[in-house]
Amino acid sequence: MYSQSEIVYLTPEKLYEDIRNSGKYSVIQFWVPSCKNNVEIVTNYKLLVDKYGAEINFYFIGITNKESLVTDLITQTGYNSKLYIIDKSILPNDLFNRKKVFNEKFTQYLSSKKKDFITGYIKSNFSEVTLNNKIDVNESKIERVFTKIKQNGSR
Repeated sequence: MYSQSEIVYLTPEKLYEDIRNSGKYSVIQFWVPSCKNNVEIVTNYKLLVDKYGAEINFYFIGITNKESLVTDLITQTGYNSKLYIIDKSILPNDLFNRKKVFNEKFTQYLSSKKKDFITGYIKSNFSEVTLNNKIDVNESKIERVFTKIKQNGSR
């Protein structure tokens, strides 16, 4: 766990390398820091990281050009782990197309037929990859992943 929050700009290459080298399951969730229920979203992320962060890597990736939005949410929620923003080097400037381009590059590394997603669950050796277009990071899904980790005895 991290003693204080940190905002990290992320490229598809860096995400792939981090997951590959982690030895853990990873959860990827794209989100919009300016949405109306953003405090609730970040508070829920914090609860998941606090409970499962030692066993699972969380990549909560903001779709924004405004780091201040994320910084404000960190302050409001007491979030104390890494939050990510898609690196500005990923073009185009339109944020949702930037996410799409980010995902297209990332999924090339996975050799995935699915090219765009909102939520992903990935084993570090990429033998298990689930990508979907739903906001699907929740306690019950994490519990299933965590139970699988315990049963398999490996990550």
